[in-house]
Amino acid sequence: MVLDTSWNRTTIEFGHRGVTPVHVVALLMGTVNCLLNGLIWSAFRRSPQLLTKHHLYLFYAFAVTNFFTGFFTIPTYLNLFYRNNLNCPRWSILIGSSFEIGLDKVRHIITLSIAAERIFALFRPSEYFFLDHKMISLKICAFAVLWGLGDMVFLIFEDDIFMTRIHCVTTSSSGPAFHLYFLLSTIFFGVLLSLAYFLFICKLFVLRETRVVNVKKRSRENFQQVNSLTVMVILLVVIFNVLPSLLYLYDMIIGEVHFMKWGPIITIGYHCYGSLSFFFYNCRHREIRAALNKIEVIRNFVNCDKPSKTNSKSEASGQFSNIIKGIPNVIVSKFGNSKPTLVVITDSNDNDSEIFL
Repeated sequence: MVLDTSWNRTTIEFGHRGVTPVHVVALLMGTVNCLLNGLIWSAFRRSPQLLTKHHLYLFYAFAVTNFFTGFFTIPTYLNLFYRNNLNCPRWSILIGSSFEIGLDKVRHIITLSIAAERIFALFRPSEYFFLDHKMISLKICAFAVLWGLGDMVFLIFEDDIFMTRIHCVTTSSSGPAFHLYFLLSTIFFGVLLSLAYFLFICKLFVLRETRVVNVKKRSRENFQQVNSLTVMVILLVVIFNVLPSLLYLYDMIIGEVHFMKWGPIITIGYHCYGSLSFFFYNCRHREIRAALNKIEVIRNFVNCDKPSKTNSKSEASGQFSNIIKGIPNVIVSKFGNSKPTLVVITDSNDNDSEIFL
């Protein structure tokens, strides 16, 4: 997908650099991206209420997509190391890069759908509550997968799979037609995502100023958590995916290699927001954090909500006082010399139903 003739001129003029530290970084980041999002996947599987109650279907799909992106980066870069990033048969690159390219489109559609879902929840909260979130998410994911498969077919059959490419990186796997389509579609989705992000942020500021939020404390916290997570996820995609594509498009327009000499910046961008999203999933949403803490591997390593020892007593006393305040009825009776008996009657109307915005 890079300009192969431009790479050829650059290689002849400046020499072949082979495997660089940037390629090693890309492989390491892809592995980390795979492992971290695998933990998120496991957390969602262990805590079904994240889907059934909190309707985080699209965030789940986003994490799974990041997992497979990291996974298929590994064979691409092992092939690059094996051939010293020079004269790679196209089929050897396509083993991993075709999946990376297809998953990129899946991720674009899912991210844009997350933004659209949150905007709808902000503007039409009552209607959002009665939506069939699971079915809508399945349709979005099916559409995204079909588009991604279409991109894979376009990528694979554009050129002869046995032809030799100058370099072995992910973006070396197709010809100029798919190169142009890929960059323009990425920028198109980036523009739509940026507009949705702007609208989403503006609506959040309006709600903050007017304080139009759910009265119920728990609903308000959930409202803030999922919106905070959405803000960070969209921002990461815009910064680490759309901007590198703009740099690559510039190289294609002028027919020379400038920004591409920095290394596989689009691939590194994938893994930057894929890896960082793990930490924002953990720190921005209480229920996801609780699900992650069930995994013993990370329980003691990644926890944004560890209480300090100095505040443990005060927190315990505060929780006790809240329990006492929540007792609706207290009946104290005394029979003879027996000690007073405390009878707690719970409120049958108290339940956990909520509109998760």
